Amino acid sequence: MIDKRKIIFRFLQIGAFLYREGNRIVNEFGINQQQFVVLRFISNHQPVNQKDIYSHLLFEKSNLSKIIKKLESMQLIRKEMSTDDNRFSVLTIKPKGKTIVKKAMKKFELYNSDLLKEFSEREIYDINKSLEIFNNKMKK
Repeated sequence: MIDKRKIIFRFLQIGAFLYREGNRIVNEFGINQQQFVVLRFISNHQPVNQKDIYSHLLFEKSNLSKIIKKLESMQLIRKEMSTDDNRFSVLTIKPKGKTIVKKAMKKFELYNSDLLKEFSEREIYDINKSLEIFNNKMKK
């Protein structure tokens, strides 16, 4: 019989490890791992509103608001009222933010290659597919 409790514990272990390593990687840019995740999402999906970020990243709404305020105060993103619906603001990335995303992604790619070098292509595919399924079910 499968012990389902181990799944969550393993996710917590892996999450703590990746959070620590992510912070170590982006620390030189003056941001933390969560701020980087939001900054990268904005960079890849701009213009984007907070609701879209929230639904994709599964962050707490209050935490996401704080992250956005911090990124805005650091001049990494721009927040403007939507021209389509003035109840919403849209977020875009500024040049300084683009530079950070580009440099940090290079560091993450090197780290990722090193971290996964012991895995076969099939193992990487299976892990990725399982995580995608898990993530999609979490969003429901």
